Amino acid sequence: MGENPDTVGCKPTEIAGVYRCATLPKPHSAFEFYAVKSTPETGICWVKGIGTDIDTNAAGSSIRSKVDELGEQIALTYGKSEHDDWLMPGSIWSDYEDWMMGLLKDERIYAYKWSDPAKNALVLVYLSASASNSTTAYPVVEFSFSNKAKCDELIKKQEAGSF
Repeated sequence: MGENPDTVGCKPTEIAGVYRCATLPKPHSAFEFYAVKSTPETGICWVKGIGTDIDTNAAGSSIRSKVDELGEQIALTYGKSEHDDWLMPGSIWSDYEDWMMGLLKDERIYAYKWSDPAKNALVLVYLSASASNSTTAYPVVEFSFSNKAKCDELIKKQEAGSF
């Protein structure tokens, strides 16, 4: 939290306040690259790890297993989490073999959330499954720090300056 993204080797993207990082000081093998949000006033306020692609079946067995495994690892540091595994009401992707299509169409959530990790000024840790297509998915983890609200406000003001 609060560091300059340049000091950890992150490069700016075309999105205001977002930097892409090939690695971070404590990388995890499940994640291909990282993104951080930062402003000059707040420094880094949010970190997101984008996982490597996992081939899975229509029921999402492999990605669910990977997210569960990562959730167990994160719980060793941050304790008990809330687990979400639900399909939006009215979704047509309700059959077992439609699990991945629900994920791909943003109608299914498979995630773990630590709302009060109480470590290193963290306010939220969120781990979820995302889909690239109906047979490929990847894990995503986000760490939000106590300076994120101020950071988001400053980025929004910066973007508004475009008008």
